[in-house]
Amino acid sequence: KDSVQLSTESINFNLFDVKTDPQIIKQKMPIEYGDYTFSADSIFVDLGKFEKLNVANILVEDKNIDISGVQLISKYSKSEQSKIAKKQHDHVTLHIPEIEIDELDFGFLKNRFFVSTSRLKINSPNGEIYRDKLLPEDHTPKAFYSQRLRDLPIDIDIPEIAINNGNLTYEELVDPTNPPGKLSIENISGIISNVSNSNQNNESTKVEVKANLMGEALVNLKWDFKVQDTKDLFIASGAISNFKSNSANSFLRPNLRAEAEGYIDQLYFTIEGNSRASRGDMKMKYQDFEFVILKKDALKINKTFTAIANLFVNDGSKTDEDGYRYGQIEMERDQTKSFFNFLWISIRDGLIDAVAGNGKK
Repeated sequence: KDSVQLSTESINFNLFDVKTDPQIIKQKMPIEYGDYTFSADSIFVDLGKFEKLNVANILVEDKNIDISGVQLISKYSKSEQSKIAKKQHDHVTLHIPEIEIDELDFGFLKNRFFVSTSRLKINSPNGEIYRDKLLPEDHTPKAFYSQRLRDLPIDIDIPEIAINNGNLTYEELVDPTNPPGKLSIENISGIISNVSNSNQNNESTKVEVKANLMGEALVNLKWDFKVQDTKDLFIASGAISNFKSNSANSFLRPNLRAEAEGYIDQLYFTIEGNSRASRGDMKMKYQDFEFVILKKDALKINKTFTAIANLFVNDGSKTDEDGYRYGQIEMERDQTKSFFNFLWISIRDGLIDAVAGNGKK
């Protein structure tokens, strides 16, 4: 219940060639100026009930910004947050050693504030997300990123955001008697192009990301959308290669009381949709795929359910001449879930159809 919203141990600010006159002073920005420098240390920002932001240092020179020691972290431990939160809320720990922003510009254009840069670079972000699924779900509608950018009260224009050498882990607690399931994504690198909500900018925002899933499988994702498109249309495509199914068992075992065996050589998908539904195609080349269904204690195999499940699963032996099986994607979105949840369940739908369907193109 601290009342401090923002604090810093030191601020240094220099502004050069400042002027105003009877006309300038009537403008939203009542002065004109030349160069400026700014630095601040040990910055704290209260982000609300659950999170806070700490920044070691900010330095602004020649319209370029270097931000070091960024920490966006939850105020409470995982167990404390679960006691306080009335609904599911991510417990977040995000560390970013450095953020570089080039050619910052800002001001007012037709009485609307704008911020623009030529490039934003995020170096070596390391994130950990934990969700207690034992708490009630938050059923408020979740907007797509296109709508969230559209609805901002200011204009932003960032031609390129680069992410280098990132890592992310996600944990989900669904059973109080078992440890949370865990997924990891390593070596994340990517480019997000044309992050802009200007009415004059009708080009697509493009996301291209490469990473390793669970320390081994190579993942590629491409994703396009137009901010000004009120239908929130998007196209997402991707590929996964060299994935050992059992590497995901640390997540499947506590969350679904199941294990997977087998090897995915290659998986490709293309999905198009909007904020309500998606359709798409998938093709997979895989070997010796099967599920193992566990008993309630997640320690012993439920042989009956395992046998039934694998009656519907093709092990990868019935394929086309190139070794692929095909699946169709058709999903309706739960409006209370995020875009990435929608993307995942769409991919999952294609996976199930490719493995358990007729496998034909």
